[in-house]
Amino acid sequence: MFTSPCELWPDGTVEWRSRRGLLELDLILMPFFTQCYHRLSQQQKGLHQWLLSQNDMDLQQWLLFQQGLCSLDQDKQAWLHYVIHQSKQCQSLS
Repeated sequence: MFTSPCELWPDGTVEWRSRRGLLELDLILMPFFTQCYHRLSQQQKGLHQWLLSQNDMDLQQWLLFQQGLCSLDQDKQAWLHYVIHQSKQCQSLS
């Protein structure tokens, strides 16, 4: 996991990595980036960057179907739930 602020990606990299090969993931990750990412703590940004470094198939299972979460530690599970929740709030405001 990313722990040091000097290891965090520039915002442009995070935005680019939020665009995925699956539209369903784009609809979760891009609104989260545009509306939430700038407000995150350094630790939260590290968690989010961990998330963005995962492959699309795992992201699909975790974010869309909420399956396979038990294989992750509690911090990562909580982060996935937070991203899902925030994404739903962004969509309801549109």
